[in-house]
Amino acid sequence: MRVPKFDTQLLVGLFAVLVCVSAAGCGATAQLMYLIKGHDIPAAYSGFEGKRVAIVVTTESSSYGPDPLAETIERYLHLKLATNVHDIDIVSNTQVNNWLDLNDPDGTNLVDLGKGINADLVLGVDVENYKIRQGRTIYKGRADIEVNVVDIATGAKTFALGPDHFSYPENGRPAINTTDRQFQIFYLSWLTEKIARNFYEHDGATDYAEDAAFGG
Repeated sequence: MRVPKFDTQLLVGLFAVLVCVSAAGCGATAQLMYLIKGHDIPAAYSGFEGKRVAIVVTTESSSYGPDPLAETIERYLHLKLATNVHDIDIVSNTQVNNWLDLNDPDGTNLVDLGKGINADLVLGVDVENYKIRQGRTIYKGRADIEVNVVDIATGAKTFALGPDHFSYPENGRPAINTTDRQFQIFYLSWLTEKIARNFYEHDGATDYAEDAAFGG
């Protein structure tokens, strides 16, 4: 006898509906039907497939030496794109940084960078006004993000996003039993997921479930 296989994605979605209903009574029937059927959201930009791609992240500290925030975001994006984009070849962070250190410490000339490291496309992410606290007792991640993809062969922008403001969770999280490092990992994982999903198809129910479960 064949045993039915549980759909974990559906279970997460159903849990999100229960959270939403108990919190605000938010059209449970419509949301439940949406989650059961599922809804794949296509990539806003699918040009990374089969391409050699460099990722450059800049923050307000990038011009002053090592930038742990930029390096963390770059690593997260590298992992998410490598996992979800078919046949993508991502230039190593070491190779990107070596070229930038010698030629463009500010990371502003994406075309020259792409030519210098033999990339087809460069994904540039600029982060400003990054914060993880709202007062002394509440954690809330905030950042202004601008995303650009440059085609090195033509020098043209093939995708642009923002500047947009990304804050999460909507109501914050109490600082009790949470450290700066723990919350930063939580927020940056969410933030980079939002950026990365522009470049591959994903399940819209996942967005809803995560936001409902974590108060976004």
